[in-house]
Amino acid sequence: MDKIYPKHCKALRIANIAPKKFPKLKNAIKELEARKIKKLKSKSNNNKKKKKKARSRQTYFCVGVSCIWRNNPIHSILKKLRNKYNLKWLRISMSYHKFANLREKFQGDLNNKLMTGINSEDFIDRDCNCNATTLVDGKCAFNGECRKCILVYKATCKICDKFYIGNTQQLLKKRMGQHFSETRRQINTSKSSDSFSAHFSSHFQRNDTSINVQHIRRIVNMKILWQGNAISCMKSFCTNGCSLCMKERLTILDMMKKQPDMIINTNNELFGACRHKTRFHKYTNTNNPRTDDEPSSERALGTP
Repeated sequence: MDKIYPKHCKALRIANIAPKKFPKLKNAIKELEARKIKKLKSKSNNNKKKKKKARSRQTYFCVGVSCIWRNNPIHSILKKLRNKYNLKWLRISMSYHKFANLREKFQGDLNNKLMTGINSEDFIDRDCNCNATTLVDGKCAFNGECRKCILVYKATCKICDKFYIGNTQQLLKKRMGQHFSETRRQINTSKSSDSFSAHFSSHFQRNDTSINVQHIRRIVNMKILWQGNAISCMKSFCTNGCSLCMKERLTILDMMKKQPDMIINTNNELFGACRHKTRFHKYTNTNNPRTDDEPSSERALGTP
């Protein structure tokens, strides 16, 4: 050490605090590591002693499920006994080993009861409003579900029975209108945008300007596979764990295993960032939320 740091060692000699023999750097490092290990061992031993000491003061009651605790729960009885005999040191805590996530179950049940009847006004289901330009043979092309949103849909080709799986945050008819416009653009310009337009445009002649959206709409059969709750799904939008995107990917993977020759989607559609946008909700309440298991009217009814 005196050869590596001569000035420091000289200062220590002048101050009369230098050791008789300076150690080698290798030995100094080993000594420091040994001190660290010793310190960690002492800390772990102290923690074990503290836990053992705390454990010695704990008393566990293993109580089975019984109807006798309905009126006087076990923790209430123990508290009464503690106060009766002035056992101020006694601390009571309950542990439910049957349900490790009991708190989450209670919280989820409470949230479901409070959110019953509460919907987002912007994403609520509405009745069909298709007009003469969008109807197919006088009927809605989406089976009356054209104004639903936040869903996973299946678009089946009526010519070859192949199908496309997609998802949308907006109204179903608006998203399909975008698909039909892209398909028509590909027919006229031969520029592909996605697997949907690439497949459905193949059933029409290229550069045929007489083809319109209505012709494409007639060869597509629509079906909704899954619809999510707007309030819960919105929390995961713009994240890697978007519930709507994950549901679409799982559906595509399932169809790729079951019907690999019939699905139009490509493997590239299983990857990519979430394109959905978060928005503020306009809440609507159709009934009063309750936390009781059996909601009952508070109005007294007269007996006949």
